Amino acid sequence: MPQHSAVATRALRDATPKRLAILGSGALARSHALALAAVAHAVGAPRPAWRELDDEAMENYVIADNRQAAENESGDVILSGATVHCEIGEVLVGEVAVPAGRTVIFKALG
Repeated sequence: MPQHSAVATRALRDATPKRLAILGSGALARSHALALAAVAHAVGAPRPAWRELDDEAMENYVIADNRQAAENESGDVILSGATVHCEIGEVLVGEVAVPAGRTVIFKALG
């Protein structure tokens, strides 16, 4: 595991509220770190072959800024086979309620 991933894990363990923003081209955050987080903002790696999160992390509740873009451009979504449950706009206008108690991955592609 890269050093910065260990640092992120320690930071999440001590943070309140638990949020993590990730920018990178490799799977920097492992699911064991994200399990501690209420929301993880994956804001980088907008290419089909790039990863920020491992497959297990992508099994969480995934929200995207744009579902079609995430399903066609995000390596995190494509390579893990993750389901994009909804778009952030659907949550903000109240069309979709995020299940309580779930770790949420917000996948932004810019």
